[in-house]
Order: sequence, then structure tokens, then C-alpha cells
Amino acid sequence: MNADPLARIYRALEYLAFGRSLEHCRYSLVEPAATAKHILLLGEGDGRFLAQLLARNAEAQVDVVDVSEQMLALARARVAPQDLPRVRFLHQDALEALPLLTYDAIVTNFFLDCLTTDETRQFIRSTARLLDPHGCWLVGEFHLPPVGIRRWHAKVWLTVMYRFFAFSTGLRARQIPDYPAEFANAGLRRREQQFWRGKLLTAERYGFLSDDLS
Repeated sequence: MNADPLARIYRALEYLAFGRSLEHCRYSLVEPAATAKHILLLGEGDGRFLAQLLARNAEAQVDVVDVSEQMLALARARVAPQDLPRVRFLHQDALEALPLLTYDAIVTNFFLDCLTTDETRQFIRSTARLLDPHGCWLVGEFHLPPVGIRRWHAKVWLTVMYRFFAFSTGLRARQIPDYPAEFANAGLRRREQQFWRGKLLTAERYGFLSDDLS
């Protein structure tokens, strides 16, 4: 997948399709991350969530990872000069080379939908090792309701989006993976969930099962 060609117009495309619904979904996750000290943002995109997070959390050290160099450049441009020393920008290829760091918050906003089932399984399994036992994994994502007209509404939107991104970026995924099952396999359970846009969008918070016993 190469998101560079869409980087500078992505925000306009997003507003055209969804207004500010995706932003509301993303920004709902700022508060749960506001007290974290070490945060990993995966697939951050153009940095709008990062800017909100830094404004709300004045102490966190943040690692920002994206597959697109253009998106990383846009994200960097959104960071105030005084905050740059506490943010590290990394291409996604560098993720596997990271030392065994521990984060008390991991954030994936509209990232998991870009992965195939096998990629999701491998990604969650390998990335969960970086999460503190008492930390949280925050997810902003598209959602396919189980039944009813909302399901058909979501299916239409998801079909259009997957075809568009397959054509424009080479995206291989064709459907939202069953990431809740993969979180469960990694020992994480959903603690909180909110919906937007007729349940097309969801914001979720996951934590380790072992944290229930502490």
C-alpha cells in the first residue's frame, strides 16, 4: 500500500465523504490517552489526532509510525516546535526493528481496516508485546453492524472505500478483519465502545485480561 499520492488531499476527501464524523471518532480517544506517559501511534496519517493529543497531554513521549513518508511529513508539520523533542517519527518498516519498549497506550485510528486477516493476526500478536500490562489499546475504526438497514448502509460505504483505495493506493485488504477476535487471542478484551454515523464508525478501548486480576 502506498498512501503518498493521497496524503495531501486525504483530509479533503475525508471531509467530503464523512464531514467531521471521523474526527469526532478519533478525538474521542484523546481523553483515554491523556494520562499516558509513553504512547505509540500506528497509522497516524496527517497528524490531526497527534496535535490534539499533544495539546491535551503535556508530558507524554510519543512514537508516530506510518507507512507513508508524506503522511509523516504532514504530521510533523502539525507539531508545535516546543513539542517536537518528545515526538519520534518512524516509517512503518522501522517498527519491527524497535527495541522491546513498553507503551502504556497504543493507538490505531483507521489502521486495522487496511490489513488482511493474516496481517491483522500477526500485527496484533507482535504489537501487543509492546503494551504495558496495565496499558490500553485505543481503536478508531469502521464498523459493520450485524443486521438491519445500518448494515446495508455500512456495506455500501465499505465496498466503495475498499475499491477506491485498492485502485489509488494498491490496498490489498477487501474487508474489515475480525480484529476483536485477534485481540482476544492476544489476551486483550474490549472495555469500552462508542459509535458514530449510524454505527459505521466505532471507538474502542482494550486492555489485558490479566489487568482484571490486579
